Amino acid sequence: MQCRTPGASVIRPWWRCAYGQAAQLIGICFNWALLGVLNLQTYLYCEYFPDDRLALRLLVYAVWVWEWVQTGLLTATIVDIYAYDFGSRLSIAQSHNSWFSVAIMCGVSAMVLQNFLSWRVYRLSRSWVLTVIMTVVRAIGQAAGVADLCIGPLSQLSLIQGVAAVIWLCTSAVLDVLITISMTTLLLRKKTGFVRTNAMINRVVRLVVETGMLTGTLPISC
Repeated sequence: MQCRTPGASVIRPWWRCAYGQAAQLIGICFNWALLGVLNLQTYLYCEYFPDDRLALRLLVYAVWVWEWVQTGLLTATIVDIYAYDFGSRLSIAQSHNSWFSVAIMCGVSAMVLQNFLSWRVYRLSRSWVLTVIMTVVRAIGQAAGVADLCIGPLSQLSLIQGVAAVIWLCTSAVLDVLITISMTTLLLRKKTGFVRTNAMINRVVRLVVETGMLTGTLPISC
């Protein structure tokens, strides 16, 4: 049992296709679960920070809408594979809309959020060295993501595409962890000795660590 990627001369064994199917199903389940978390975070933001600057509120709403559109596109792909084209190995091997919903949309959302968090780190630290390191790591990851997208249709360069994808994911994880450590350290330095202020800082630090480590470990697990 084998499956052939459309337009490519490479035939993949059946077990690699099955591995891809399992990854797709688990991935869409995680995507919907994390979308639920994002919905809750967006609601809490609207409740507790209604007077934030218009630019920040528009950024939050834009990311929320962007993630809903991406989840809808990914769900459409899963429905095509496992409902309309059920049992078709050709459909499994095709990329469907993932060239846009995964490669482009993930890259854009990561770029926007990481740029915003890097800016917040700079506002707290005023450290150009830390900002430059984050910028270099982010630039390497974005270049690898573009390379992964451009090389995708060329089956003869699949090895280079795999390397580009690994670099993209690893740099994203490194940057997320770096932002988490920086934000945690900088916030802990802001403690004043007042109980209520310290309690608020501790809650923010817990939120930063939980979300930062989650976004940092998921790319590594992929």
